Amino acid sequence: MHVVRWRGQSNNAYDFELHHIDDEFRNVAACYIFTKARSDGKWAPIYVGQTQNLKDRLAHHHAMPCVARHGATHVCVYTHGMMDAQHRRLVERDLLRRLRPVCMAEQQAIWL
Repeated sequence: MHVVRWRGQSNNAYDFELHHIDDEFRNVAACYIFTKARSDGKWAPIYVGQTQNLKDRLAHHHAMPCVARHGATHVCVYTHGMMDAQHRRLVERDLLRRLRPVCMAEQQAIWL
């Protein structure tokens, strides 16, 4: 399994498992990042989220039109310590404040 390390605004590092966007996902609590490869070999964040049930969330995601429009090909999944909803929200916010994904412009208030 390929791992992608993302850093939050706090400079904490989070090691995400990289999956193809069409993979079958498990019913696990997780933070996730829709992403695509950049020309320099790094990954571009398109959408950052968190959920109690990854399988259901990704199967019916409201942001899929934007994610598809921006060319997402993969989903990075982070499950370490994610059973705690408060911890999921903290990790999500930490990542959002640094990554500022394109499909989340309407949520810029949480980046401040």
